[in-house]
Amino acid sequence: MRAFTDQAEIQIRFQPFQLYPELPRLNPEGVDKENFFRELSAQRNPKNTDEQQKQGWKALQGAWKMDGLTLSERRGRLGNSFDAQRLILLARNQGREDAMIEAIYTANHENNLCLSDMSVLLDCAQKAGVIGADAMLKSEDLVEDVMNKFMAYREMGITAVPFLVFNDKFPIHGAPDRLILREAFKELLSKGDEAQWPPKSAHSGMTVQDFVEAAVALVHNLTEEQRLEWSKVADSLDWSNSDARWFLLKEHILSGGSVRKVFGEGAVLEELRARLTEDVNPAWHAIMNGTAAIPQSHQTLSAAGDPGISAK
Repeated sequence: MRAFTDQAEIQIRFQPFQLYPELPRLNPEGVDKENFFRELSAQRNPKNTDEQQKQGWKALQGAWKMDGLTLSERRGRLGNSFDAQRLILLARNQGREDAMIEAIYTANHENNLCLSDMSVLLDCAQKAGVIGADAMLKSEDLVEDVMNKFMAYREMGITAVPFLVFNDKFPIHGAPDRLILREAFKELLSKGDEAQWPPKSAHSGMTVQDFVEAAVALVHNLTEEQRLEWSKVADSLDWSNSDARWFLLKEHILSGGSVRKVFGEGAVLEELRARLTEDVNPAWHAIMNGTAAIPQSHQTLSAAGDPGISAK
């Protein structure tokens, strides 16, 4: 995005959306978070075992960690986020939107606090420096604004997050890689409403051989700092969906994009898994066990995984 700031004024706004509107609103009790998501997973993926669910969550935690974020175990209580959305709009009006979102995400994802608890919301507002939160939450202020946004995004076909909307008109489902975002900005700046949409990924022609060769090179070029960090990744080293190494590879090879978006499902993806096992695993274990030399001249690369993008 920095590449385009001299060509346009770019603003990022977090927009209201709810995945679980059935949860109790402004109720300090909420529901048991762990039980809620266990039952939800059983409904959506009845074939998944509890262990598979745990491994999937562990992989997501690993992705957050690589991005410097904390995603705690699912504990505590879970409540309706409607009034947290109202607080974000109030904070935006006071120029405190980012601070408000940071406080809410910390409360929910790090501290497992219930967002339908008034005291939790007021504490978030205080930490964000937002004034008038108590009066707003006790009134109907911004209720209609939030509801209208919910309806507008539902009408656009949004049923899940992440979801990006450019210029209130052009949508991208999921979390696109950086090169797609670059193409999106280029299209909009050069063609406006005539932009070709959705923009195409620069990695769409990548082969299994290309990916594996890039993966081997990446592993051999880790700095000592990276090696020490990634040596902590010791679970599920089998290239299953819960193997946290996907997040390292997709960040550096696919610019944060999705492996399945490039290679699809079925035989090609299985071929990729087999090649990674054959070619990358020996290099990985040699580096992590200290039996292979690690170049010290390379600058540190960011291993920041994007939690919104799946390696599936």
